[in-house]
Amino acid sequence: MRIAFFVQYCHEAGTYFRWHNLAKALVLSGHEVDVYAGDFNYKAKKRIEYRDNIRYIITPSLISSRIFGNPSDPFTALYRSIQKIEGVYDAYHLFQPFLQAFIPWYFLKLRRKGLYIYDWDDLWVGGIFINPVSLRDKYTHKLVQILETKIPLIANFTTVCSTFLQKRLKEHSKSTILYNGFWQTNSINFKDIHEYYKKESGLFYVGYIGKTAAELDWIIDAAKIVEKQYVQVKFIIVGPAKEQIEQSGLLSIPNMIYLGEVNSTQARYIASTLDLGLLPLEDSFFNRSRFPIKFFDYLTAGIPVFYSGVGELKVIGESLSFVFEGGVNKDTWIMNLIDLLGDMINKPPIAINIEGLAEKYSWISIAQSLENIYKVNSRNA
Repeated sequence: MRIAFFVQYCHEAGTYFRWHNLAKALVLSGHEVDVYAGDFNYKAKKRIEYRDNIRYIITPSLISSRIFGNPSDPFTALYRSIQKIEGVYDAYHLFQPFLQAFIPWYFLKLRRKGLYIYDWDDLWVGGIFINPVSLRDKYTHKLVQILETKIPLIANFTTVCSTFLQKRLKEHSKSTILYNGFWQTNSINFKDIHEYYKKESGLFYVGYIGKTAAELDWIIDAAKIVEKQYVQVKFIIVGPAKEQIEQSGLLSIPNMIYLGEVNSTQARYIASTLDLGLLPLEDSFFNRSRFPIKFFDYLTAGIPVFYSGVGELKVIGESLSFVFEGGVNKDTWIMNLIDLLGDMINKPPIAINIEGLAEKYSWISIAQSLENIYKVNSRNA
């Protein structure tokens, strides 16, 4: 099959890891995938790049994006809608409810028959977007609110990553849950660990790896308490922006190590050096709506996970013996983390075996489900 993805940006962050891994798995399964992407750098060149044998056809934002914002700039959206489409595709798959990718996808739907799929993986309005202040934020908020409601009705089919999102769809929207997954990989063989941080023998390392760090204060408060009880425990933080880290006061805590923002390969390597991965999540609409990829990233790196049982993670986590549910509020999560550390320190590492999960949660298996969605729904498109 020939498949086209429509996305708002091309840098490695957020939903990039969902669409890129789906595209990669589809290519490995014998399909051809082109990604029509934006570039938030308006000074960049229009170009074609190949990533994991996936062709990225990249159109940078216009300077008007500095006024309207990259995701919701109407002029960039219209500019992208006149770009050349490389032939006919069996499926046209839109990711996220943003104008920049929606307009070229929708204009194509108006003039070309085919199967048009929409992927919704986060709740934006009422989830990520709450109480906009600036005029631009209010504009984006209102526009996304409309698109989150209307796109599932326009699309032939909608893929979501959680039960929470599926329940929010209108009754006459056809949909299915398509989880985020993982890659089955061999043992990691990377450069010397000291390139990233000096790991000391006899210490127990827990870590958080990820861009979204709304619950960073949970980890900071936990580290302050743990420092007094377990001198052999170190906290590794990777991913949040340096400005956020500086404002949080994290750098002043002796048992905290901040390693900055790294790429996905470096993140996986650092994760493999940890003894426990942290995934704190408050019980919010946003967290109920999503499926954090880092849950499986920790497990494929060979480390157990201390997580919050929100949304889909609650269901999946209950079936696994090498993950530990810590609670969905800060005080409970910290208390349970301290108890768990007391049980784990000075004991043999916990064996991680996710082979049994591959049939349902590997990217290849998920791509096969997506392929079936394309085939079944193309008959009725």
